[in-house]
Amino acid sequence: MPAPYYLLFLSLLLILLHACVSKSEDEESTDVLVSVPDTSASHRTITVRRDMSRYPPGTDYAQGKELFRANCAVCHGISLALTGPALGFAWAKYEDDRDFMYAYTRNAPALTASGNSKAIALSYWGPNVMIAFPSLTDTMINSILAYAEIEATKGTRYILD
Repeated sequence: MPAPYYLLFLSLLLILLHACVSKSEDEESTDVLVSVPDTSASHRTITVRRDMSRYPPGTDYAQGKELFRANCAVCHGISLALTGPALGFAWAKYEDDRDFMYAYTRNAPALTASGNSKAIALSYWGPNVMIAFPSLTDTMINSILAYAEIEATKGTRYILD
């Protein structure tokens, strides 16, 4: 197939695939079951609501999107690990230990140097240590992780292992 037709074919295929996986507004508000690793290296199943009712008061999806793009997207993907781990289910993983989540986000190097076992476990991503974000408030961190989790569930239909 000549190059122009090949590109046209690929473009049409991508458009069709996007149309097949697109969701209606009603589907965006449904719950999704996901299985996330917990700190004991096992998995637990949680229900992720595709709305803000799962998160603490003041959590803001739009603010989370803006903050994620400005501070996190260089190193973290939503569902894909880049320089750092994917943030899509970080909230689910650490929601029972928010103090760690906040402390790690604000100053990962200091927490790791202090000997915190969870911080040390996250250091397996390599020599690139997460930079400190001391100006992020708890609400800002909640907003970032809520945005990442909601985005990660878009298109999810199955329990992920």
